[in-house]
Amino acid sequence: MDQNETKNEEEITDVLVVLLKFYYKFKNKWKIVILFGVIGALIGGFIGFNKKPVYPTNSSIIIERSSSSRLSSYLNIAKSFGLSDNSSGGLLTPENFTEVGKSKRIVYSTLLSEVQINGKKDLLINHYIRLINPRIIENSKEKKDSFLIQCTEPFTGTLQEERAIRIIYNRIIKTALQINTSAENSVIKINTTFSNERFTHLFAKKYLATIYDYFLNNIIHQENEMLALLRQKKDSIESILSLKQNRFADLNDRSINIVKTKMSLEKLELMKDIEIMNSLLATTIQSLEMTEFSAKESKKIFKIIDEPVLPIVPVKKGIIFYAFSFGLIFSIIKFSHMVIWLNFKKAKSKLSGLDSSK
Repeated sequence: MDQNETKNEEEITDVLVVLLKFYYKFKNKWKIVILFGVIGALIGGFIGFNKKPVYPTNSSIIIERSSSSRLSSYLNIAKSFGLSDNSSGGLLTPENFTEVGKSKRIVYSTLLSEVQINGKKDLLINHYIRLINPRIIENSKEKKDSFLIQCTEPFTGTLQEERAIRIIYNRIIKTALQINTSAENSVIKINTTFSNERFTHLFAKKYLATIYDYFLNNIIHQENEMLALLRQKKDSIESILSLKQNRFADLNDRSINIVKTKMSLEKLELMKDIEIMNSLLATTIQSLEMTEFSAKESKKIFKIIDEPVLPIVPVKKGIIFYAFSFGLIFSIIKFSHMVIWLNFKKAKSKLSGLDSSK
């Protein structure tokens, strides 16, 4: 125990000795370090003063489970008849929402949406280029003029347009769009942040509408596929049932007043088949009617709890934050430069001493 205490005291003493050595080496140069810190603080304060505020908007949604659960029940009924749509569970989950929400198709579709701005219709992406980054790409004349997008569907633009959209997409994913899910519930929070209040509001509104339509169209597509499968199954059962009923009627006409064991057995088999087919037909018709009813009723994919609204409270890091950060960075850079330069001079003097001894 005494040895450990002695060892700790020696380590503390060594640290203090190193600090004192640094102090005596640079005691006459601390003013330079402080001067550089003051210069950095002034630069940081100037940057903070001229820094534009950003406008974050927060949206909260909750996933509706009813529509997906009804569809799943119809899929299970279809699978009991040997039908399968190759689906693997519910489409709309918090995990899927996060991945789909950051996909190129959703963000591209949002940016290429038409919006009403100052009484004029324009693409949201062109609004971004004009307000936030007017020099997103060089034009064909190699001048950094404003470049506007003409295409209205994802992945249908020219090479130059696709390049510009990809640049904007990468910036939005890295700095402007955040999707947070909860492991305990189905609430999803969507945060969008841009340097223009109007654009932030328009993007958030269009983004929610785009992702809602995406999931809605996929669910409707699943239901339409299921309707087609059930109708096909119904037609197939009716066709087989009709053949068996005709065969039974034919055997029944031929066996009047004639006792034939083989014909009687065939009639019994046909009666069983007809009964089974009638049961299958009734169940298929019921499933078809339920699916048609579900396809006609209004769908609720998710509910918007907190909708983006104007005005948006701006957020700006103050002058003190930038002044302190830049002052600290400049001081560290100058101090590191002094340490490196001192070691460099020592190494140089040693090298010159070796050369002179030779």
